[in-house]
Amino acid sequence: MNLRTRFFLVLFGLGLIILAASALSLYAVGYRQIVRAQDAAKAETLDRVAGVCREAAIGSNDITAIDFFKLLRKDPGVAYAGCLDAEGRFRAHTNPALIGETFPAGGGLARLRLTRPVEVRGSTVGTAVVQYDEDRLAAEVRRRLLELTLGIASAVSIVLPTVVLGGAVLLARSLADPIAALEGAASEFGRGNFDYEVPASERRDEVGGLARSLTAMARRLGELDRLKQSFLQQITHDLRLPLTSIHGYAEMISEGTSGPVTPKQIEQLRAVQESSDRLGEYIDDILDLAKLEAGGMTVERKPVALESVLRSAAVLLDAGVIEHGIRLDIRCEPELPLVPADADLLRRAAANLLGNALKFTPKGGSITVEARRDDPGAVRVSVSDTGPGIPQEKLEKVFDKFFQVTETKGVARQAGTGLGLTIAREIVQAHGGKIWAQSEPGRGATFIFTLPVG
Repeated sequence: MNLRTRFFLVLFGLGLIILAASALSLYAVGYRQIVRAQDAAKAETLDRVAGVCREAAIGSNDITAIDFFKLLRKDPGVAYAGCLDAEGRFRAHTNPALIGETFPAGGGLARLRLTRPVEVRGSTVGTAVVQYDEDRLAAEVRRRLLELTLGIASAVSIVLPTVVLGGAVLLARSLADPIAALEGAASEFGRGNFDYEVPASERRDEVGGLARSLTAMARRLGELDRLKQSFLQQITHDLRLPLTSIHGYAEMISEGTSGPVTPKQIEQLRAVQESSDRLGEYIDDILDLAKLEAGGMTVERKPVALESVLRSAAVLLDAGVIEHGIRLDIRCEPELPLVPADADLLRRAAANLLGNALKFTPKGGSITVEARRDDPGAVRVSVSDTGPGIPQEKLEKVFDKFFQVTETKGVARQAGTGLGLTIAREIVQAHGGKIWAQSEPGRGATFIFTLPVG
């Protein structure tokens, strides 16, 4: 099915939905108007009854009221109406047999009663009463709604083949051509190029409006991204200074520059230093990730020897590897081609993968790093550990920000920031590579990434 046919079916379906919604809206509006008109008629009848009752009270003559109520009996919606005196007895009634009876009289089910005090020179001398038969009122509403429904059905039978069908054909034709341009613009925006101009912006139809809206949205996103970067830079700068002071003062105090300290206090001060260092690393990770996601991290590509990068990243973990008796093995295929990459960023990605492996590898375990040719135009690097592994259903989520595998939380040697793997993914993707994880629970995990060599 081609794109134009799909557009036609979608637009035709939308047209039917809009038409149905419009018909329902007309029905609802018509219903409200019918009910309002009926309510207005009831209010007008009550006004007239109240006026007649007042005239009868002023003149102490009920003949006028009795004549009026004889005529009111012909109203099919009125069950009864009457005038009450101050003592609650009917002075006039649509049913003459009830004159003189005490209110309420003539009641029954399915009734709607309206009353209004009758005042003469500021004093209440009685009450006007009108009681409606709701069954008859509802029947009248149904009759008028049936007329309205038939009118709407006639309009729909005309609009459906002409407006909806014809409009769907024309819109499908006009939308099919610029879709490629909109798709290309979305791809540019996704890469962080918020200054890209959508080619279809000059159109003076809905597609052109969408293109201009996308352009405006991209400009706004670019502005928000710049504001976010500025905020992150400012907040990290503001946080780094007090963290540095905390670390420095804790170090000075632990060294005894401010007076003697006990071994317990030294231990506590070291905890303060470690916590401040950890928070500093967390701030750096957040800032770096924000730059990578926004495309703001400068990637200076130069020919890089992959083995040298991997070994320099491994050096950063020497202390942890030695402390826990872990065997770290780096195997690189001879004569690996140079990779056009930013050596510092690539080292950061490799160090993050190695650090993740170190966290979950038990004492006496092993970490294996392998680098080899993948396809003719790529190299492949894998980092494997002998840790607890990752459940299959969570392999795709391990690169999400702040995601941690709940099954391994108690196994990790040290809690991480939840950003290391995310940063590694962003760095690899910034180099045009791919990264993924493989694992079997209980048999360790392997993180693999590929990089183009050309």
